[in-house]
Amino acid sequence: MAVKLCFVIMLCMILKCSYSDTPVRPYLSNLSRDCLRCLCHAASGCNLAAPYECSSDGRCGPFRLSYGQWKDAGRPTPEVQRQGLRTTGGEADFTDCAGDYRCAEHVIITYMEIHGQDCNGDQVTDCDDYMMINAHGNMPCYRRLNRTSDGREYLQRYRVCRPL
Repeated sequence: MAVKLCFVIMLCMILKCSYSDTPVRPYLSNLSRDCLRCLCHAASGCNLAAPYECSSDGRCGPFRLSYGQWKDAGRPTPEVQRQGLRTTGGEADFTDCAGDYRCAEHVIITYMEIHGQDCNGDQVTDCDDYMMINAHGNMPCYRRLNRTSDGREYLQRYRVCRPL
């Protein structure tokens, strides 16, 4: 009886220790600074002179973030990033973050940790896939970009600085 009780207690301790409410976030070893720089360049030419500019489709900042990407990444703001404060999650917070390179970069990294996938079917998730994910915002990433003039322009800017 005592052996069974010890076994049950040990099993409960193991299960309790191995269970966590905190999701494990993957480390994206191939989402490098070079890749992030190219994602920014592909999206806007990495225009930091007009960081708060939004396109007609509602994508903002040098990475051309969508509201959905920002929301999925936890709705960070530059102040939240610097001081650990809470965000209200409103439109102004979105444009503030999208216009701040560091905050927008944080959104891209977090979004890719959640939604990173092989978009082009080459069995590797790399910067080419992250580019397609960012280009499509929070839409499916497998659609070809060369079907529209904006997509072709995006691809051209990416190819100029594509990390090897």
